[in-house]
Amino acid sequence: MLLPLLDFFVLIFAGLVLAILLTVVWRISQAIFRNQFIALSPIAYQQVFDELPDAVLVLNQEARIMNFNAAASRMFGLRSTDRNKCWFVGLMRIYKKDYTLEDPLLELTLHGHTCICEQRTQAIFRHGVRRGTLVQLHEVTASKRQAAELLESNRKLEEAQQIGQLGYWELDWHTQILTVSNYFWPLFGIQAQDKLFGGYFNQLIHPDDHENVQRLLAERLARRVERYEEDYRIIRPDTGETRHIYASAKVAYDADGNPLKICGIAQDITERKYAELQLQEKTAELERFFTLALDLLCIATVEGYFVKVNAAWESILGHSPETLPGQRFLDFVHPDDIPATLDAMSVLKGGQPILSFTNRYRCPDGEYRFIEWRSFPFGNLIYAAARDITERLHMEQALRESEACYRLLAENITDFVTLHDLEGHFVYASPSYEQAMGYTLEELRSLAPRDLIHPDDYAALHKNSVPKVRTGETLPVLEYRRRRKSGEFFWVESRATPIFNDTGQPVQILNTSHDITERKAMEEQLRQREAHTRALLEAIPDFVFQFDQNGFYTDYKGSTREHYVPPAEFIGKHISEVMPPSITTPALHRFRSAMNTGQIQEFQYELHIPGLGHQHYEARIARGSQQDIVVVVRNVTERIRSKRYLQAVLDSSLSCIMAFAAIRDSAGQIEDFGWRLVNRYAEQTLGKDQAALASSTMLREVPFSRQHELFQAFVHTVETGQPTQLLYQYPRGNTVVWFDTRAVKLEDGLVVTCHNITEEVQVAERQVALIQQLEAANQDLRSFAYIVSHDLKAPLRGVYSLAEWLQSDYAGCLESKGQAMLSLLQGRVKRMDRLINGILEYSRIGRVQEQMKEVDLHLVVQQVVDSVVPAEGFSVRVVNQLPTITGDPLRFQQLFQNLVANAVHHMDKPHGEITLAYLPSPQGHEFRVQDNGPGIEPQYFERIFQIFQTLKRHDEHESTGVGLTIVKRIVENYGGEIWVESTPGEGTSFIFRLPKTKGL
Repeated sequence: MLLPLLDFFVLIFAGLVLAILLTVVWRISQAIFRNQFIALSPIAYQQVFDELPDAVLVLNQEARIMNFNAAASRMFGLRSTDRNKCWFVGLMRIYKKDYTLEDPLLELTLHGHTCICEQRTQAIFRHGVRRGTLVQLHEVTASKRQAAELLESNRKLEEAQQIGQLGYWELDWHTQILTVSNYFWPLFGIQAQDKLFGGYFNQLIHPDDHENVQRLLAERLARRVERYEEDYRIIRPDTGETRHIYASAKVAYDADGNPLKICGIAQDITERKYAELQLQEKTAELERFFTLALDLLCIATVEGYFVKVNAAWESILGHSPETLPGQRFLDFVHPDDIPATLDAMSVLKGGQPILSFTNRYRCPDGEYRFIEWRSFPFGNLIYAAARDITERLHMEQALRESEACYRLLAENITDFVTLHDLEGHFVYASPSYEQAMGYTLEELRSLAPRDLIHPDDYAALHKNSVPKVRTGETLPVLEYRRRRKSGEFFWVESRATPIFNDTGQPVQILNTSHDITERKAMEEQLRQREAHTRALLEAIPDFVFQFDQNGFYTDYKGSTREHYVPPAEFIGKHISEVMPPSITTPALHRFRSAMNTGQIQEFQYELHIPGLGHQHYEARIARGSQQDIVVVVRNVTERIRSKRYLQAVLDSSLSCIMAFAAIRDSAGQIEDFGWRLVNRYAEQTLGKDQAALASSTMLREVPFSRQHELFQAFVHTVETGQPTQLLYQYPRGNTVVWFDTRAVKLEDGLVVTCHNITEEVQVAERQVALIQQLEAANQDLRSFAYIVSHDLKAPLRGVYSLAEWLQSDYAGCLESKGQAMLSLLQGRVKRMDRLINGILEYSRIGRVQEQMKEVDLHLVVQQVVDSVVPAEGFSVRVVNQLPTITGDPLRFQQLFQNLVANAVHHMDKPHGEITLAYLPSPQGHEFRVQDNGPGIEPQYFERIFQIFQTLKRHDEHESTGVGLTIVKRIVENYGGEIWVESTPGEGTSFIFRLPKTKGL
């Protein structure tokens, strides 16, 4: 933004200089004509008269045209026969109504074009008597147009200041009078005044910044700093709000180093400051999340190298986060998984995300872990999150093996296995049951439960068992008689176990039974043994304790590692002697309930086990016989901890995390979703806790999700298994909150994560608007700069030609002072032409499309040396072979030509030595252009790169002050940097470095 404004100010300055030069030429020509006309002969007089560029007419006392020059003839179409006949006033009224000789400015329509002329009249006296009038018409159409364009440029400058929120100010250090541009007033919230003093402006600075601003200004003035930049805060007097201001200023000093004037620009950067602060906070927040996340997070290049990983890599895989960056991640992948990983990388290089990909990673001990990845490409980087699913895969494999084992067992055991709905109708029957009953499964499905049970047993069985199973209660072993297809009845021992769905509701009944007809004959002899067997079958045998009916230990089975007291010490002791009271009391209560009711009792408790720490247990108590009790204990520590860790992770997330179960109609179509789980952030967003949401549905709590197509996207995820990712708006009061929503299927439901991106959306919208405004303003300034610079060249050529004509044709009429003035004028015109060329070239760098190709810098330097360095008095040496790089050949020729020409022009030694060296480095290409010239004082190192800045006066050394500025801009446009090293009297070295990226 500042660069186009700088170009604009430079062009305005150039226009003012041109106007001054035109005025000087006009005055010189007038003086020459007045002094020399009298001395010329009539023929020479008429020749000179005709050569004048302005229309000149000589009138007698009656205003008749006595004589006129060629310019007047062309302007009005006069002929030689019109002399002494044509009245000038009448002639002029043809072109302008109400014409008089006193009109200073005329607007005439000549040859179909409108032109503006200045009219100057002078009385002609001879021997003290007025003989006539001399009329001179000087066309000022171009200057008037330039004046109008200058006014228009000032208007555009005001608009540019308003668009860029820039205010120009200038402070006279001695009077403390502050002169400002029009936009300065609204920028600082003050009323426009005739005079504004620096002391009043200082009162606007925020109290916390006032002392620092004054101190820094005093230090800069003491060091004679010519340019400085700073940020500070002000308190606007009109609104009282605090605003951030960016100031860029330039200080002018007198010969003694005392400040004379400070001028600069001020820009309101409050919104940018707030955006930077928000960005810093968001970056810190993301860094904390990256560090604390329990999942594996990493950033890698698309070429396959780690850039950054989080701490979870060490806790899960054993790799330190400090050692992985820079390593190739394929080196850690299992050899069998490398082809699939390469295919996934190809997808990411194509700009597509990988939402689910699994491979194996090697740990330092050589073990491989299964890792599930979710990766997203962005530019040349890959952002990935992963989770260790080794245990889950092992559990799934075990579950598959277990299911296969159970199915094989069900198909081959002699016992009967059946599956029923809650009404008792058959869903499945094992082959042994079909064989024993004589029915096929299809025949069984057509029968009612009553048809297969003895009438004497059905009533009691249906009354006491079926209602309990439907409510999810596990039944004890039952004995009743079943009827075969042949009509024969036989005794079975049966166990009915409810099967629950994801919401904990019973949906089916698993019945296992076997034929006990023969056993019934021996029931009395085998009762105790069968009762004990039933108790063992009712519990999972992790480790088992046996008590008598009074609570004394009689036996144990299973692992001895997790006992509170070693088993050898508690056999024969009462439970109260072994376990703490917090466990003894509820255990004895459940012992009595199991003995009295025969139902299994369950409870959980906690113990501190030496060497293991705090442990959680789940106990199941069953009556073994009339005299003993069997207790099966399971260690559930990991399950409890995992559940707590999961809830803690969910609650620590700054995103809404919710789990839903599908609610289907009678046709199996999803009509809504029920809430299963929400984290704390989701509770805060929805304004309800998990208990309240558990009894509600998605459409009831978020009704607008159907209009936003959010509901249909969730249904699609559940039905197809494809993840969903979309943006939607959530109305919260009078505001709208944006969420980035992602959903994945989980069983017959889904897990939804919603991240609040409202701030990011708002910031992005503001940035797009600001960028569009800035681009429009820059485009206008670039177009204006080119037009003004191009139009300035035409009048310069005219001025230069006129000065040459005067110097050649009137050499004998001009004194040495006049000749010197014309030479000085020609020199200034040439400098102005070079200055305009430099400005145009400077403005093109970085905005004109460059021709990128391979450039042989050795050839470029050779051409520059041949065209710039004189054949005698100079020697040029090239150190190291210059490389071939990619870029615009013209730019590199400008770069080296300006540096070499600078060394040649400033050389103060009889024999100049110029060295061009190439120094390759890991950071990029480094070049050095060194000479043995006069050198540069250190305080001028920065000044020489500023536009129009020279170290010598133009009278001493002709220079535009643009060459090194162009060099600096070319280097920076290629992403490089340039600096100077010099010792006064010994020489100067310009060093610049270009990166090996960006095509270089």
